[in-house]
Amino acid sequence: MRVTTAAFIYCVCLIVVFPMVADAGSANGAPIVLTFESTIMLAPTRPSGWPMATSPWPPNATNPSVNGMSATAWMEIKQVNGGSDLNFFVRGARPNTLYTIWTVFKPLVWCTSAQLQATPGCPGAFAPLALSGGVGNTKPGFANFPPGALPFYPEGGLVAPTAAMSKAFTSGMGLDPGATFYTNGKGDGQIHVTLDYNLLGTTYDDGPPVGNATTVTQCAVPGTPLTYTATNCPPVTISVNGNPVQTIPRFTVTSSWLRKFIIQANDPASECANYDPAEPTSIFWQCIDPSTIDAKTGTGLPRVWRYPFDHFRLAAHPDQLTHGFIGGSAFEHTIDFVGRRCMLTNSCP
Repeated sequence: MRVTTAAFIYCVCLIVVFPMVADAGSANGAPIVLTFESTIMLAPTRPSGWPMATSPWPPNATNPSVNGMSATAWMEIKQVNGGSDLNFFVRGARPNTLYTIWTVFKPLVWCTSAQLQATPGCPGAFAPLALSGGVGNTKPGFANFPPGALPFYPEGGLVAPTAAMSKAFTSGMGLDPGATFYTNGKGDGQIHVTLDYNLLGTTYDDGPPVGNATTVTQCAVPGTPLTYTATNCPPVTISVNGNPVQTIPRFTVTSSWLRKFIIQANDPASECANYDPAEPTSIFWQCIDPSTIDAKTGTGLPRVWRYPFDHFRLAAHPDQLTHGFIGGSAFEHTIDFVGRRCMLTNSCP
């Protein structure tokens, strides 16, 4: 049943995706191509140090890669009217497998070019290979943000789905939207995604949207970027009918994009379509982006916090389920490819 389901969805993807690829290629300007790098997770044999007694190989009951670490993947990125048009391709990876692409903000632990020549797939990035319980680590590690980097949000998730902000997520109840696709029996697959933001942006307001770390209680006080968590959220004073009122702006938010509230806008009147100066408590509403207002319904999308991406991760899901905005654990999937931003500028070490 597993193979049949995957093959069916893959055939549907072929019908839908290829016309979109053709349309993207006919637009003005050539797309930027980001080459992805295979990881040690695609190797036909276990890496040195893998806990053989407790963790079979391939890891997490995944299908063996058709071409091993010789599998290839790449992403074509085109900027279109302030948004981004993505076409992603993978060849020779795990057959009949559900894959998702994750946008990652925290720097990746990865080998230098010289180290990759000596140890392809960078097994050192997956250290320690033996986690609690003796289960192998199937995700590369994170490095610290470099000195001078934009401060990251304390309530933001380090990874986010590669999807449009306007898409409705199911939190894993079915296949979530965005870069979600199946490979065929040869380990080949592709996906086309249209994003309503500039994927290559380098500032807070121009980069990819950030998701919540989990179901969180979020603190919304004046200031950019977010600097407080729910536990140290300071009180703010607002004027209600001319009287000062002190309150702690703490909000419970389910796992989704990390929202921006009206109180956090530099100019609420121009930045937030739902700001009502006659209603003092409106400063605690989610800030609706005026550019997203539907002329028929009068509704729009909330503004969200953004941050430049560091790399992408291609994750294999052997259980054939996705899980919303949460990146999951090393026990759920393997990271078979990484697409490093530095590859776009030939600045990788």
